[in-house]
Amino acid sequence: MKVIKKESPIYNRRIILIDDETKNPKINWKQIGNDMLSGGDIKVAYKSLKFSENYLFGATGFGEIEYCNNNFKFPPQHPQRGTVYACPDYESDYYLPISSFHQHLLQLKECAFIEMCAHLGAKEILLIEEIENDIKIKIDTKVENIPSQYGSISQDLSTAYEKNLSLSGGKSFFFPKPIKQNSTPYKSKWIETEPTWRTLQKVRLENKVIEYSADFKYTDDMGITGALASKLSKIGFNIGGSFKKIKKVERKYKVLFWESLE
Repeated sequence: MKVIKKESPIYNRRIILIDDETKNPKINWKQIGNDMLSGGDIKVAYKSLKFSENYLFGATGFGEIEYCNNNFKFPPQHPQRGTVYACPDYESDYYLPISSFHQHLLQLKECAFIEMCAHLGAKEILLIEEIENDIKIKIDTKVENIPSQYGSISQDLSTAYEKNLSLSGGKSFFFPKPIKQNSTPYKSKWIETEPTWRTLQKVRLENKVIEYSADFKYTDDMGITGALASKLSKIGFNIGGSFKKIKKVERKYKVLFWESLE
């Protein structure tokens, strides 16, 4: 496998196997040749080779575990030897186990939305509608105080994530009044995926809007599917557990902002 580095193009390191340097898999050309010479089916051997090339050596890079641990970000208890990870385009230095890729990525996107609202001077974020896999979910209100005992908004969200607490459980978020109004945009590649986030930020910064509704959507647009997980498992790769299927999530939030900020 091709060894990846931090500067490697994202298309070469979107999916990587992490292990010790000595365990970088190789195509066993000798075994393939022996199979053919011993009367094996050439077509079957060719298909097997193409399968390996496409999914083992084409789509997957190799990351040396110590290098990856020092240069990329991972969830708690990761990286682990012999496990396949994937990174999203919007967080290209953050690697997630294939098995729980969508579960983690949904939380990362939600954190980005909450942090953006806090940066812009939010007073409350209220979840007013939620749809999962085209089924409307009944909303039970629950309050989450941010920041909490852990510190500021960024630290609080990070700590909650590291403790594997679901931020989705809270249907309302309350924020203390900031000392002053931020005049700079919140920077996140996630904003590029949501038009209503961009508009919210624009009208808050330019027009000091005090109430706005924003959409939140999550679907698989990166090809990390059950079919891919199955193919990786078939060639002996550890994907980090049972693959958790993606949920198509659509939410609508109402964001209320503090007034009279300098």
